[in-house]
Amino acid sequence: MSACISVGAGFFTGTAWCQATNSADVTGSVTDPSGAIVPGVAVTVRDIDKNTEKVILTNSSGLYDTGPLVPSDRYLILFKKEGFAILQRGPMTLNAGVTGLNVEMTIGQASQSVLVQEAAAPLLETTTAEISQTISQETLKDLPQTGGIPDWQSFLTFLPGTRGNGTNNNNAGMGGVSVNGSMPFSNALLDGASTSSPMSNNVINTPIFDSVAEVKMSDSLFSAQYGTGGILYNQISKGGTNRFHGMGWDYFKNTALNATPFGFNGVSGRNSPIHFNDLGGNIGGPVIKNRVFFFFAVENVINHGTPAVSFISVPTAAMRAGNFAGMAPIYDPTSQTVDANGVVTRQPFANNQIPAAMFDPVAKAIQAYYPQPNLPGTVINGVTTNNYAYQFPSSSPKYKYFGRFDADITKNNRITGSAAWNDGPTIGVGPVCPLNCTNQDIFNTNNQLSDYWTISPSLINEFRIGFMGEYDLITPDTLGQGYPAKLGLNIGKADVFPAISITNAYGLGPGSPSFANYKENNFDISDQVTLIKGRHLLHFGGELVVFRADSTAWGAINSGNLGFTGVYTAGSNVGSLASSSGVAYADFLLGYAKSWSASVSPEYGGRLKNPGVFVQDDFKVNPKLTLNLGLRWEGNTGWSEVNGNERSFDPNVVNPATNAPGAMWYAITHANGRTTLQKPVWNMFLPRFGFAYQLGTKTTIRGGFGMYSYPWNVDTYASAGLGNAFTSSGNQSDSTNNVQPVVILSSDGNTNYQGAKGSAVNALYRRAPTTPDAYNGQAVGFNQYTSPVPLLKSWNLTVQRQLSGDLIADVGYIGSHGAHLPFVTDLNQVPENRLSPNDSAFRPYPVFQSLNGYKTDGISNYHAFQAQITRRFARGLMFNANYTWSHMLSNQDSSGWGSLQGATPYQRAYDPMANYGPSNFDVRHMFKGHFAYDIPFGLGRTFANRNKPLDAAIGGWTVFADFITQTGSPFTPSMATNNSYSLSTNNLWYPNVVGDPTAVAGGQNINSWFNVNAFAAPTPGTFGNMGRNIVYGPKLSAVNASLIKTFSITERVKLNFSANATNLLNHPSFALPDKLIGPGHTGQITGVSVGARQMELIAKIRF
Repeated sequence: MSACISVGAGFFTGTAWCQATNSADVTGSVTDPSGAIVPGVAVTVRDIDKNTEKVILTNSSGLYDTGPLVPSDRYLILFKKEGFAILQRGPMTLNAGVTGLNVEMTIGQASQSVLVQEAAAPLLETTTAEISQTISQETLKDLPQTGGIPDWQSFLTFLPGTRGNGTNNNNAGMGGVSVNGSMPFSNALLDGASTSSPMSNNVINTPIFDSVAEVKMSDSLFSAQYGTGGILYNQISKGGTNRFHGMGWDYFKNTALNATPFGFNGVSGRNSPIHFNDLGGNIGGPVIKNRVFFFFAVENVINHGTPAVSFISVPTAAMRAGNFAGMAPIYDPTSQTVDANGVVTRQPFANNQIPAAMFDPVAKAIQAYYPQPNLPGTVINGVTTNNYAYQFPSSSPKYKYFGRFDADITKNNRITGSAAWNDGPTIGVGPVCPLNCTNQDIFNTNNQLSDYWTISPSLINEFRIGFMGEYDLITPDTLGQGYPAKLGLNIGKADVFPAISITNAYGLGPGSPSFANYKENNFDISDQVTLIKGRHLLHFGGELVVFRADSTAWGAINSGNLGFTGVYTAGSNVGSLASSSGVAYADFLLGYAKSWSASVSPEYGGRLKNPGVFVQDDFKVNPKLTLNLGLRWEGNTGWSEVNGNERSFDPNVVNPATNAPGAMWYAITHANGRTTLQKPVWNMFLPRFGFAYQLGTKTTIRGGFGMYSYPWNVDTYASAGLGNAFTSSGNQSDSTNNVQPVVILSSDGNTNYQGAKGSAVNALYRRAPTTPDAYNGQAVGFNQYTSPVPLLKSWNLTVQRQLSGDLIADVGYIGSHGAHLPFVTDLNQVPENRLSPNDSAFRPYPVFQSLNGYKTDGISNYHAFQAQITRRFARGLMFNANYTWSHMLSNQDSSGWGSLQGATPYQRAYDPMANYGPSNFDVRHMFKGHFAYDIPFGLGRTFANRNKPLDAAIGGWTVFADFITQTGSPFTPSMATNNSYSLSTNNLWYPNVVGDPTAVAGGQNINSWFNVNAFAAPTPGTFGNMGRNIVYGPKLSAVNASLIKTFSITERVKLNFSANATNLLNHPSFALPDKLIGPGHTGQITGVSVGARQMELIAKIRF
C-alpha cells in the first residue's frame, strides 16, 4: 500500500514522487540542525555502475532535483557546503520514479565527512499520496513461476489490494486483475512508452523475463501525467554498465515433475503432457566506457506436447471409383421424374455403381487430395469409418529478443532506446495438409526512444516516442495458391481451397478455411518538462496516442462452403425420399450440393486518437507537508474506419419500413452527420489532489483524490461496428424438397437450379447493402454513439510508520467509484409488462431481433481497509505480509479482453441498477505475503563464510515463498431454461429465492456447494426476484516456493540451481460450481482454481 515501495527481496525504494516514467530521480530539501533551509548546497550525484556524475545546487528554497537517472543503477550522493560537514548517502540502488530524500546537514568543517550508512533509499514516504508497488530486480529473479513462460505477471495477485475473478484468481495476468476497485483494464508501459493493445487495452507482450529490472504498479492517485487505464504498469528494462555482465539460463518443466491433478466424480485426474524448456541469455556492457552502454537478451521457448493420434474417415478405393456396394442403395438423380403431386421417382444405379463418366470433374479433382486409407476402419451400416490415422506433434515455440542502449551525449543529455520482439510461429496441422492446415504467426514488438535533457539545474525536458505492434496472422496454406483454378471451380469466390462438408463421417473434408489477420499499432509521442520554482516541483507536458486496428474477422476469406448429404442419390418412398437410401459421398461425386455459402470481408482500418495535456505541481509547503496538485485534459476522437467500413444499429436513424426511428447507420453514408462509432469527446478533465504530512521522523499521513479515464477499446466499444459494412456474401439451401441441388460443383454459378424459390449462386453473392432497412428481421449489434468516457474516481487515507531501519508498517482506507462503465445489454428486450409467449411485436424495435451491444450505465463502488508490514532485505531476510478487507459492488463488470472480467449476466436490460450487487471481484478477506531468507551458511554469510568446500556442500542456499489465502468470489445462479419470453439472446433468467442458498445438508461440499432447493422457477413471462452474485464460491489458498542454491565459481561468476513449486502443498482450491437451476443440476463443483503442484527446475549462470 505504501507509495512506490518495492515488494521485492532486495530493497524498498522509499520516498518517491513517482512522476518519472522510465527514469529515476532524486529530489528533496536540505536543512540545517535548526530546520532552516540551506540554499547553494552542491549535490554530487555519482553513478557507480557507469562512472558518471553530475553536480547541482539547491535553490533559494533549499530544494534540489537530480534530473533523470538510470533505474537499477547504484548511486552515491554527496552534499557539500562551506561551514557544514560533508554528508554522504548511499550507495543506494534507485528504482523508476522520483525518490524523495530530505537531508539535514551538520555544522562543521568540510574536511569532516558524515557517512550515512544506508545502502537503500529511505523507507518512509513523505512526498506523495500515490498507491503503488514496485517489484524489484531482487524479487524478480527468485519469483516462483505459476504460468508457462517466466513472467512477472504471475506475482500480481500476491500484492495488496489485487484480486482476480472467480475463474482466474490464482494466475491472472494484467488483463484479469482488479486492483483496489478498478476494472481489469490496464495501461502498460515498457521503459515509459505505452504497449497497450487497441483491441483490448491490455498488454499483449512482456519482454524477456530476465531483461526486466523492475515493474511498478500504480493504481491510485498517480500523477496527472497519466490518464488512461485504471491500473498503470511500468516495466523498466535492464541496461549496460562499465563492466560486462550477463547470464544464461534454462527453465525446465516436465510432466514427471508434477503432482496428479484432483479428480472429480470418482475419476482420477490426469496431467497434460508437458515438455518445456526456456533457453536464453543476456549480456550488457560498455560500447564506450563512461558514455555509451548496451544490453541484449535472447530467449527460445521450446514447448512440445506428446504427439496426438487422431482418426478420420476417408473414402475407400471402391468409393473413389463410384462403387457403393454393401452400402445404402443409391439412385440416379439425372433419371428422376416428378409427378403433379411432387412425388420423385429415380432409377437405381446398376450394382450400386456410379459410372465414371458421370463423375463431376471438380469433385474428381477434389477427391484426389484425400489420403488413402491406412487402417481397415470400422464398418457401421455399410460405411467404413475411422480408416485413416494421423499424428502430429503439439508444439508452440517462441522466439524473444530484447535490446537496449544508453548514451550520455553530454553530462546533461542522455538518450535511451529499447526494443522488444516476440515471435510465436506455429502450424495449425490438420489431417490433409495443405488443405486443412494453417500458418499461424503471432508477432509483436514494443519500442521506445527517449531523450533526457537537463537544460539547467531547475529545468529538465523529457521527450519520448514509442511504437507498439501486434500482428496475429492466421492464414490457410492454400490461400493465394490458385486452388480454385486447379480444381476447375468456377464458383469459388476467393483464391483458397473450398470447404467441403460430407455427412456420414466425412465432416472434416479437405479444406476448412480459417483466416484472420489482427494487426494492431499504437503510436505514442510525449514530452514532459520539469521545472523547479521556489518550493514547487512542476511537471507539465502533453501526449498523443494514435491507435490503429487493421484487422479482419475470423473466416474473412472463404471460397465457398459446400454441403453434401446424400439426398440427391436417395430413392422415393411413397411421396418422399427413402431415409434408408442415398449416400453423401455419392452426391459429392456427382457434384450435387445441398447447401452453399461464401463470404469475403475486406480488412478494415480502425483509427482512434487520444491527445492529452497535463500539469502537476508538487508543492512543498514546508519540510513536513507536501501537496500533490494535478490536472489532466484528454480528448478522444471515437473509433472511425479509413474507408467508412462501419455499421451499427442507431435508434435515431429512420427506418423506411416503419417510418419510425430505429435503423442501420453506416459510416460511408454519414447518416445523421455521424462518421464515428462514438461521438468525439473534448471536455474530459481529470483532477488530482494529494498530500503527505510527516509527523516526527517516523510517521506520515497521506491521502487524496483523483480521477482517471478508461479506454475505448475495440473489443468493448467497436467490435460490433468495425469492418462489418463491406462484406460480400451469399448463401442458399435447398428449397425444392431435395429435388434439385443448390449448385453443381462444375457449374459456372449462373444457373438457377432451385427454380422460383431460389437463384443462381452468383446472383446471390453480393456486397452487403448499406440501406437503413437492409437488416430488418435480423439480429445486429449496436454501439452507443453518445458515450461518456468511462471514469474511475479514487481516494485514500493512509498512515505509515517506520518501526526500525528496515521495517515499515502501513494501514489505510482506500475507496473508488466507477462511472459510465460499459453495461453489456440488449437494446431490443421485450418490456417486462409485455412478456408473453408471442410478444415479438412488443419489442421496442419490432422489425429487428436482438440488438446486442453496450450502454454506459455501468457503475462500481469499492471500499477497503488495508494493512501491511514489510521488511526490506537486510541481514539475509526480507518479508511482506498484507491483509485487505474490502467490499466491491457493481451492476456489471467489464474487461477489455475476452471474458477476463468473469460473467456479465443481466436480467432486466432496461434497469441496470436492478443488477447492482457484489462485483465478480468482491473478495472480502485477503491475507497474502512473501518472504526470502538466505540460510546463513556459506561465503559472504554468517557461518562458514571462508570455507569453499563447506560452502559448496551446505552454503549458498536461499528460500523464497509467497502465499495467499482469501475468501471466495461471488456468482449468479440462473435457470437452466429461460422461459421469461424476453427474447434477449444474452440475458439470464434469475430464479425466485425461496430459501437459504447456503443451507446445504451436511455443509457446503464439492458435490453440492449451494442449496438448489432455495431457488424456484418464476412464473413464465415474469422475471425472478433474485439479485446478482448472491452466492459465494470456495475460498482460495496457495503457497508457492523456490529453493535456490548458489555456487561461487569465481568472485564474479555464480552458478544458480533452483527448484520452483507452485501450490507447494498440493492443496486443491476449488472453482465455482455449476450455476444452473433445473433438473440434473445440483450445484456441483467439477474444477479447480488452483491446479495441482507443478515443479520447475532452473539453472542460471551469472557474471
